Parts: sequence; C-alpha cells; structure tokens
Amino acid sequence: MFGRKNDDEFDDDEEHEPEYDLVSFRGPLSGDPVDMSAHASVARVGLGPAREMISDALSRRGEMVRLDTRGAAAAVRTYIDGVAYPGGRMPARQAAAITQVLKLLAGLDVKVRDKKQSGGINADLDGVKYVLRIDTEPAGKSERLTVRAENQKEKLEKPEELGFPPDLKEMIREMAGGEKGGLFVVGPPLSGVTTTTFGVLRSVDSYVYNIYAIGDLGGRDLHTLTDFTPNEGESLDDALVRVIRAEADVIYVDRVESKESAAQVLKFGEDLSIIGELAAKDLVSGIGQLCKWSGSPALVAERVNGLIQPRLIRKLCGKCKQAFRPNPKLVARVNLPPETDLLYRPPGREVMEAEDYEPCRRCGGVGYLGRTGIFAVLKMTDGVKEILNTKPSASALKQQIRTDGMPTFESEGLRLVAEGVTSLEELQRVFQEAT
Repeated sequence: MFGRKNDDEFDDDEEHEPEYDLVSFRGPLSGDPVDMSAHASVARVGLGPAREMISDALSRRGEMVRLDTRGAAAAVRTYIDGVAYPGGRMPARQAAAITQVLKLLAGLDVKVRDKKQSGGINADLDGVKYVLRIDTEPAGKSERLTVRAENQKEKLEKPEELGFPPDLKEMIREMAGGEKGGLFVVGPPLSGVTTTTFGVLRSVDSYVYNIYAIGDLGGRDLHTLTDFTPNEGESLDDALVRVIRAEADVIYVDRVESKESAAQVLKFGEDLSIIGELAAKDLVSGIGQLCKWSGSPALVAERVNGLIQPRLIRKLCGKCKQAFRPNPKLVARVNLPPETDLLYRPPGREVMEAEDYEPCRRCGGVGYLGRTGIFAVLKMTDGVKEILNTKPSASALKQQIRTDGMPTFESEGLRLVAEGVTSLEELQRVFQEAT
C-alpha cells in the first residue's frame, strides 16, 4: 500500500518501542497508494511518534487530537467526549515531522503549508477499524494539525443514535419533506453540524420523496440519496434546474457560506426542499445572515422553513453514576418537572476518596461515557414571519422561539437531566462554554 514492506522500516530503534500495540495505517480514504519511501527521512522522524500519539488518544477514547506549535515547542491536546485534556510537549521539529507524515498518509500535498488541507486515513488498532480525518491549517510559521477519529464500530448515523427525539424527527419531516424551501443546520465548528445535517437527511422519508445530493457526502453511504454529479463546467443554477427536471423533491446542497450560494438556495426554494449547512454561529444569527445576504427579510420568511442547531453534551456513565434526591427548591429554580424526585451525577469526592475506590473501567473514572445531541429549533412560524416582515430583531426572534414553544438547549438539556442521561453539572459546563 505504501510502497514498502511494513511500517517498521521507518520506526524508531526497537529499544524505544512502547510495550503496547500501536495503530496501523492502511492508506488514504481516496484509495490511492502512497510511496513513503520517497520521504524516508521525514517518515523516520515522524512515523513512530505519530503512531504513538494517535494510539494513546484512541486507547483513552479520544475522538480528536490537536497539535499546536508555538516557537520551538509544540503541545498535544486530546479531546475525550468534547473535553480537552493536555498531553505532552515535543520539539517543533518533531511536531512538523508528525504533521508531514500524516499529510502523506492522507494523500495531501506536503509541499503546501500556507493553505488549509483535508484528507483521511484508514487505520486500525486492536482489531477496531478507524477513519482518521486529517485537517491542517497555517498557524504563523508552522501548521496546526487536527486529527478526528471515527470508530467504525460505534458510528452514530441514525437520527435516534444522534439524540433526535420523536417530536424533532416529526418537525424535520414537516419542514424538509412536506414543504418547499430551505432547512439549514447551523453552529460553530466541531459542534456536530455536519453529522446533524446527515441525520436530518436520514429523517426524511425516502419512500415518499425523491432525495438528491449535489453536495459532498464526505464518503458517507446514504443509500436513501441519489448522488447527482454536475456536468463539467456546469453552474449550480444549471445543475439545480436538471435536478428539478429529474423530479427531485428534496436536495442536499452542502454548505451555504456566501451571498451567491444563499441567493441560489432562496431562488430554488420555490420549487423544492433544500437541506444544507449554513455558516452561522446560532439560530438567530443564521436568520440574520440570510436576511443580510438576500437583502430581503420577506424573501427569507417565504423561502426558509427553519433552522436547527446542535450542541453536544456528555452522557453519564451508566455503571458508576450516582443517584441523589434533589432539593425541591433546586428542582423549581432550574425548571425541572415538579415531580422530579431523583437525579444523577458522576462520582463525587466522597466516593473517590474512599479507601476501596477503584476507577470505573468503562469510563476511566471520568464519570461520563460518550455524548449525545441536544437541538434548538427556529421554525418559520407565523409569528417569526411577522417579525421578519415588519421589524426584525434578535431579541424579538428569541422571544418568539419561546412563545412558539420550540425546542431550546435549555429545555432539551433539562429533559435529559430529568431522564438521568446527563447531570446538572454537565449542563452548566456546556452552557458556560457557549457563552
């Protein structure tokens, strides 16, 4: 696969080999072979440390690793269930070698360091297959490396797996299947926007509607979608016209991030349902951005059905979570259902300081295991349309969302607290990070 017999040709001396198994790289997602022998000196310095860095993260359930270089040193941060844990430090030269090796393995251009690049590597560790998403971007005189690991045994794809409650799925079917117009997923980077978008696509009934995709599916296998490839040199406008002629009902158009792409979506929203990501930090700013790009809030009110924003929240470990009876005043203060008489939290100090305490093997003593989504929704109700058609303002839109009883992060988070899925402490942490 890599133009040589095995990875060990470029590993460090055997006396420095760790005692545990290391991840094996199985080639880029593109399937094109990589000749590592042409970059033997970089591989000799960077391959071993790259394998150790990623193996350590995977063994700790890490879903993302960041390698940042500043001056003569670089720092590693591993993200476990969305929380960053500081790792070791290394010389900048070694960090550069690790970055270059992973770029090579992902099929990226190692000569390009002043632009963002994205690729992927097939890998496995202890019999578990992973897809490693490799992203690099310029950071001063060096590059920032981000590795996102996707465990292929634990892929979250179905709406239920992503945390979509039944009423959200029904709302999506109304906004995306039963109506013409745009439905967008918004949010900051690494907040689950892309995964949520594909969850939205999977929520639309493919037995009732013809669903086409012009946007990049990122290697995902969505058998409910027809992959529509534009002709060479064809504009998006012309491609959308052909999709309409093919009797499409719903179309996935990737990311809307400019005045031009917004204009196209609003134009064709009269003829079919359009699903995609929108470059905005939250629901209200998303509507505001569309109004600014189009120059017509009234057109947005007419051609947009709604926006959805995800937020990821950690789930309590089912094996070691601790039950307690909350004070009724606390229940009332945080707006939990009045009948709530039992809540859960991770093991506290009194548990961990006990003589017989042993860290939970499932979660590693963290108290949380995995994450799920909570979702805020802005549906284009009559109240929202009236605001857009008269005097749009962020405060008026936020109040209208509450008046309409749309799902909010607060309401959905408290629902999971009441159900024992997460804790009040985790809810507070997530909301504090968002401010």
